[in-house]
Amino acid sequence: MNEQPLFQDSEIRTLKVICIALSVGVALFAVIAIFLASEEPSPGSARDSAMGMLRVIHLVVTLGAIVLQKILFERVMSGKIRPRGTVGPTSFSKTYLSASIMRLAIVEGAALFGLVIALIGSTGGQIAGDPTYYLHLIPAILLIMTARMTYPSARRVEELARQYPNERR
Repeated sequence: MNEQPLFQDSEIRTLKVICIALSVGVALFAVIAIFLASEEPSPGSARDSAMGMLRVIHLVVTLGAIVLQKILFERVMSGKIRPRGTVGPTSFSKTYLSASIMRLAIVEGAALFGLVIALIGSTGGQIAGDPTYYLHLIPAILLIMTARMTYPSARRVEELARQYPNERR
């Protein structure tokens, strides 16, 4: 009996491209947000209170994304949640691809939200007067780390296949 490989070459390429593209895109956005910073903080306005609220919401979204991506990745890989549109047996590679894309998308949402806050703070001059705006770049770093952790290597795929052996159904 000839056993199928864990991954098809096209699936490996797809996940590699996704991991690289998300990392590069978020890194470029962060660079733009930082280098667009104006030197002069604008005078206080109603925008400041709205930004304060957005900053708190971003903190909650980021913490939620960290927890949610771990839970959903585990549930998809263990077969408790099936990839959308699958009928019948699901290959390990399709499950891993779906779980990884879901994980990256959740973290990307928090990262982009933070980058928009940093960009608004940058162009409005708030970032010059309040360096805590740079904290909103942390989810971008988290996304890059998650993409690096998700990047498919032979060793990583083999470890996951051992960890989730019942996935081939």
